[in-house]
Amino acid sequence: MLVVFYLRIIELIVLLIGYLLIDGISNNLQNPVATMKNLFLLLLLLPVLGHSQHKIADQILMAQQNKVVFAPFALFTSSTTTLTEPIQKALKQGTQAEIDLAQLQQIFVQKPRYISLTIPFGNSSLNLLLEKNQCLAEGFHVDTNQSKYGMVETGVHYRGIVLNQAQSVVSFSFFPTHCSGIISDGEHGNIVVTQTKNATNTSPYLIYQDVQLTSSLAFECGQSKGNFPVKAKSTNKSATQRCVTLYFEIDNNLYVENGSDITLTTQWMTAVFNNVQTLYANDGIQIALKSIYIWTTPDPYEGIGNRSSDYLMAFNQNRPAFDGDLGQLVGIDPGGLGGVAVAINGLCTDQNFSYSDVNFTYQNVPTFSWTVEVITHELGHLMGSPHTHGCYWNGNNTAIDGCGSSSGYVEGSCATGPVPDGSVGGTIMSYCHLVQGVGINLSNGFGPQPAARIQTAVNSGNCLSTDCVNTCINSVGTITTQSISPSSIQINWEDISTSSSWQISIYPISANPTIWNTTNSPAYLATNLTPNTFYNIAIIPTCANGLSPIVRTFTMVTDTNFCGGVTLTDTGGEALNYGDHEQYIRILIPSIADTSMQLTFQNFELESNYDYLYLYNGSSTEAPEFVTGGYTGTNSPGTVLSTATDGAITLRFYSDMYENKLGYVATTNCLNNLGVNPLAANLLDLQFYPNPTKGLIRFVSSINIDELTIYNMEGQKLIELLPNANNLEVSIQDLAAGTYMATIICGSNTLHVKVLRE
Repeated sequence: MLVVFYLRIIELIVLLIGYLLIDGISNNLQNPVATMKNLFLLLLLLPVLGHSQHKIADQILMAQQNKVVFAPFALFTSSTTTLTEPIQKALKQGTQAEIDLAQLQQIFVQKPRYISLTIPFGNSSLNLLLEKNQCLAEGFHVDTNQSKYGMVETGVHYRGIVLNQAQSVVSFSFFPTHCSGIISDGEHGNIVVTQTKNATNTSPYLIYQDVQLTSSLAFECGQSKGNFPVKAKSTNKSATQRCVTLYFEIDNNLYVENGSDITLTTQWMTAVFNNVQTLYANDGIQIALKSIYIWTTPDPYEGIGNRSSDYLMAFNQNRPAFDGDLGQLVGIDPGGLGGVAVAINGLCTDQNFSYSDVNFTYQNVPTFSWTVEVITHELGHLMGSPHTHGCYWNGNNTAIDGCGSSSGYVEGSCATGPVPDGSVGGTIMSYCHLVQGVGINLSNGFGPQPAARIQTAVNSGNCLSTDCVNTCINSVGTITTQSISPSSIQINWEDISTSSSWQISIYPISANPTIWNTTNSPAYLATNLTPNTFYNIAIIPTCANGLSPIVRTFTMVTDTNFCGGVTLTDTGGEALNYGDHEQYIRILIPSIADTSMQLTFQNFELESNYDYLYLYNGSSTEAPEFVTGGYTGTNSPGTVLSTATDGAITLRFYSDMYENKLGYVATTNCLNNLGVNPLAANLLDLQFYPNPTKGLIRFVSSINIDELTIYNMEGQKLIELLPNANNLEVSIQDLAAGTYMATIICGSNTLHVKVLRE
């Protein structure tokens, strides 16, 4: 106990000196001699400065102080077998080892709290001290796109240090037939322990430094655009008081790489996450794995685009809600897309998602450490940290390091920061992997300032629990709206959780939610709305634990008499820009029977190739597009005329999270262009009543009705009758309240009418 106490006193003194030196560096950028002196002294102090970040070493040292017995295991023995030719092409140097399956089973079955593990490395060995770690949140579950999978063997996980190296960090995961781990220290960098691809239980293991790979695993992080206000210099506190739960979605390519096996895919992801969690824990940041979703059949992301942002937004559209405070799509996609986070500090907002394109293997050699780095890096953005080469740091908007800037990735107009020495390496949020001979050393963690920002963001997250158990996650995903009238809309939603009470607010898009209404069913009727007006729908679950969950916000727009020469615009109106990260659907149905909608665009300007307006020739997004792929940039639709049987046009708008433009302005008109007998209404002498109806509606015609079909406003067929009668009663009691389209066919005559269900 006294040893740890005195170490803390020394750390505080050295940290003070270190920050004074950083001040000197930032204030003397015009004085190269003074800057280099300060940098040299700071580098000398880095080993001591780093100790304050290494919480896991503190725990191991405490266990040693308390005379804890570490159960010894010599799990691996060096193999004299020559590396295969493909591995020799992939690795400049590495150790091949045989595993003792009996000892592996002993660790897996007995699950000792503390173990010591001897790992052969080159002509020597590394002695590891490890403590058992629970990386899964209570209630952790695995689902697939085909079913809720149920119980999966998730392994036993450990983390710790290399013996007598307090600056090191180690993570290991053990399963019934295999194991994997990463060892990171100042001397060797990142050491990976794993089997090659398609290995069997008895196949040899590879123990190698990731710098020995013959191919550089460079990636570009598509960090969200934006300004990050200057903050006072700060360093990480002892630990966060709140905990962040994580959701990972695994694409089908990764599932196939893991032998098309749900259990092996889950074990791969939990092993990766054990390393990720270890890195966060080493900087005093609590995270836990809440859920995994695996695509066991072809997923909707394959070939979606050639930019990481394409996959990011597809993930958000496909999975707007998930069981976790933060979510990430993990996949293998062509082009080495790297990763991207939708925002810097997306905690407790609906901008809480990210994407990582990982390299599962290189020439059959698993690139395990790089997968861990990419995932950790993108989550770091969502938890509040920008890149270390950006001009966001040191209390004066300067850079921590110059790795990214010296490699052509400039963020801001400040001077290029110092590039770390290769013996030190870069930190997790850096681009030092792009600098030859420097790289990223995982044992460096996030570094004091990024760790402090993450801790501050986590501790400020009022949607986060303190234990990753008593959470209140907003799982409202799919929402549907049904126009009842131009001034009322029926709202229904799906919640993937067990929530039974919600609060909802409906407010103009230019305002903020002020009035919240409680409902005990996932449905709400919004009334007293203004026709042809955009509104936001905000929904949150009712939390019993005092947490403030993420507000799920959806955009809707009310109907109007579209045959009256109405002006349609985006959410910004005629004069202002539309918003970022918006999507909505408008279904324009003629209010005059046997006419077709015509849209004429006067103005059109969207962010080219990022924001789109899609127009469909019919009353749903299942109808044919007027132009496949939609309209973007200044490519105006001009004038479009519906040729659908109901005369409708459906409009779908989408904007990404970054830039916006003036949008569009269009006017409506209704033309007699349905391609049916324009005198049909008179010939049929059709009457239908009551309308609106509470469930039963009668249709009376002068001649027999051959066919009567009722559709919802998305164009889905709900009721189809072949009555051959001129007087019939139709029940729509099973339909939800809303507006429906009835199509009546009598011989060669066709008529479309609106039916309202109260």
